[in-house]
Amino acid sequence: MVEFEKRVLLLGCGAVGQCTLPLLFRQIKVPCANVTVMDFEDKSLATREWTERGVTFVQNRVTPENLGALLAGIWVKATCSSIWPGTSTAANSCSGATTMACST
Repeated sequence: MVEFEKRVLLLGCGAVGQCTLPLLFRQIKVPCANVTVMDFEDKSLATREWTERGVTFVQNRVTPENLGALLAGIWVKATCSSIWPGTSTAANSCSGATTMACST
């Protein structure tokens, strides 16, 4: 199994996105806390199995006007102090999610 320690952003959680999540974790060893699913509809029920394992679900619509702010918010939350050690801004923005391997 390939290990992947970087972040993954899945835009949209329709039929394709819901099929992609199990395949992602079956084929690639990625910490659940490194995966964010974003959809403009409330897909919290469809993603519950994965959010209970540590995947983050964000309900928001990506537009040209908010693209930078949305991605920056996900970046800061995901990177925490691992990118900026000793920086209080990153540490204060971190949700403290654990990095556990997802299993299907």
